[in-house]
Amino acid sequence: MTSFISRRVSFYALKTTTIATYIILIGFFILPLVYIVLITLQQWDVMNNHITNQPLSLISYTRAWAEGINIAIYNSSIISTSTAILVMTLSIICVFDIIYTYYHKPSMFTKAVVFILTCCKAIPHIFLLLGFYVIISYLEWYDTHYGLIFIYTLTLMPAGILLIYQIASVIPQSIYEAAIIDGASKWRLFLYIFLPMIFSRSLMVFIITLLGTWHELLFALCFTSTPTTRTIPVAIAMMGGANQYETEWPIIMAAGIISVLPIMLIFSLYYKYCLTKQYQI
Repeated sequence: MTSFISRRVSFYALKTTTIATYIILIGFFILPLVYIVLITLQQWDVMNNHITNQPLSLISYTRAWAEGINIAIYNSSIISTSTAILVMTLSIICVFDIIYTYYHKPSMFTKAVVFILTCCKAIPHIFLLLGFYVIISYLEWYDTHYGLIFIYTLTLMPAGILLIYQIASVIPQSIYEAAIIDGASKWRLFLYIFLPMIFSRSLMVFIITLLGTWHELLFALCFTSTPTTRTIPVAIAMMGGANQYETEWPIIMAAGIISVLPIMLIFSLYYKYCLTKQYQI
């Protein structure tokens, strides 16, 4: 009887802690978002630097759109999507080559590759600025989409390879061996066995890369100089008032909300896709 009571007490304590954690997390995310939305719907008194008592309006969103947030969204969409596709595709190819070539040999090579990639990921990006600037200047890709796509792909490839390697490592080696015994070539092994088994989970790499490049500021600020190539974080950072002493927060917050909408749409589609795959399984 005592053990039953203790188990029930532990169960309810765990349940209460979980619910309280969810409430705190939702509160910390939802309440600031609601506050930001309310700020965007109000007008800003530039002279006195505070919110006025005027009726709610969408003028902040229209002004943010007029200041070029639409161009920044276009640039971020091109750069982030291209980088995510490249990182996911190249990571899948690299991981397959590692697994296919060394599945029957000792794993010292794979351990060395994972160690090197981890070390590369641990290097702060600010240390790479000078080297990247030399490369981008030599290729004449400064202030272009190609330059940022190139830099983002190089910096995010280690993480993509590590994630996909962990996903692919759960596939039994006997599947590859059986396919090779049946006469499957390397191309057929990749196309009909390896890729279908990891593709749905590899989309996580696409989402993480897309999110990381969408909100990245350091490289975008250092390697772009004109509004035609600026990404969303740089465009928002450049927004302000009529002079350096003014900051119109409703416009900045409205630009931030507009920039989040495409990411929310992509996340909702990915979530729906994951639920569909789980239901099918």
